[in-house]
Amino acid sequence: MPTYVFSCACGWQGEQRTTFDQNNVSCPSCAATAHKESVYRISFGGFARTPSEERDWSHDFKNYREANAELDYRKERLEDATQTRIPDPPLARMGAARARELLNKGVKDLNDL
Repeated sequence: MPTYVFSCACGWQGEQRTTFDQNNVSCPSCAATAHKESVYRISFGGFARTPSEERDWSHDFKNYREANAELDYRKERLEDATQTRIPDPPLARMGAARARELLNKGVKDLNDL
């Protein structure tokens, strides 16, 4: 059982071992009802990572679109300069190679960079 902090209107405040769903205990000083104090989630070791469902992915998408536009611009300029059609770069293979490189370094997602 976890230990929670309880406080009473008489001024008593102390810790007691109770179940998670028990919000009130009997005050040892005055026998009135003591209420459980608020408990916050904390991390004891290292940095807390934001859960994936709470992350803001719009920044990553913006970076992707910007990089894609830069590649398109460079390709168009090269095609205009040489007056020839240049095939699209193999982006999927390039991305997979970069992902393997980062995984080998221990990077799991953008929070590790």
